[in-house]
Amino acid sequence: MTEEEYIILYEKRAKGTCSGSELSRLEAFEKFQLTHENWDWDESMGEKETVKQQLLQGIEQSLRSSVGKRTQWSVWSSAAAAIILLAIGFIWYTKEPAINREQKERHNDVASGYDKARLTLGNGATMELNGKERGSLLKDSYLEVLSAADGQLIYRFNDAVDMEEENWSTLETPKGGQYQLQLPDGSKVWLNASSSLRFSNEFNRNERIVELQGEAYFEVSKSSKPFRVVAGGTEVVVLGTHFNISAYQDDQLTKTTLLAGAVKVIRHGTNRLLKPGEQALVQGEETDISILRVDTEEAVAWHHGLFMFTNEDIRSVMKKIQRWYDVEVVYEKNITNYQLSGSISRYGDIKDVLQMLELTGIVHFKKEGRRIVVMK
Repeated sequence: MTEEEYIILYEKRAKGTCSGSELSRLEAFEKFQLTHENWDWDESMGEKETVKQQLLQGIEQSLRSSVGKRTQWSVWSSAAAAIILLAIGFIWYTKEPAINREQKERHNDVASGYDKARLTLGNGATMELNGKERGSLLKDSYLEVLSAADGQLIYRFNDAVDMEEENWSTLETPKGGQYQLQLPDGSKVWLNASSSLRFSNEFNRNERIVELQGEAYFEVSKSSKPFRVVAGGTEVVVLGTHFNISAYQDDQLTKTTLLAGAVKVIRHGTNRLLKPGEQALVQGEETDISILRVDTEEAVAWHHGLFMFTNEDIRSVMKKIQRWYDVEVVYEKNITNYQLSGSISRYGDIKDVLQMLELTGIVHFKKEGRRIVVMK
């Protein structure tokens, strides 16, 4: 996040115009800054640790609150922003200039992922995206692709034009990438690292259907046309809701987590209806759909700019880190299925995340360039 971006979001919050995702991103950034120890303190602000803990408790409560219930944090968030602006030499860590990333690589450090993706159109044309594009990127008789001020990719079709044949577009993020897309019906999709979303030029004409590989958070616009997501051999059907799907091929597990509204999960003829706060699990090629009550904020922590783990297997944790930082992870032979818990910003350098995990005393790491060795 650049200083300019922070100030824009700070002012939007003061006016009450921040979207849920913008507010989450802002608070995740402030949490990271407040937990960073290398900053000076103005004693006139009060006792350092007391003020920090009060602010962090407010941020934690807001980050874990339900969708649409974020206003109670407004007073404390202004205080947090004021202290950060006055007391911290900012550690800008997302959308940073390429030269800074190159410098970090030369100093044997690994920077976090950032907004980057590739859009492949139905005619085979491709566009490399980095979130800095603005305005119309492509326009013809039936399609217009735009990039908004917040880096969001907006896809629009001209419904008055009849296409002779169906073709599909794909937005894909690499390891170390993420991206936001607005579909022609107004639905918003946030793609996590190493993921892809595929949709056709017929989207929103007769039905709304997308194909997902990897992980994405959806905010679906209400419509009389069902919205269908096909992921990992599972189909999720909704009318309008907020939910997250994780369907990475190397996980052999498809997880659908519902935050608001209702969705139907379909698997080989079996279907289950999810309620808010529930998660549907499908293992490998199995037909059974398991339903669990879960912490939804943990399931969408990546969307809020956080890594969040609760008794999670070390190999599962490291897969997430591997995708986001684009690193290789190897394990010493004596590593077992350690369970880890904790939370930290996704936008710090990888050393910050590894140090947090080492504080558990359960596991240690050796970093060799972009290779991370997991040790007992």
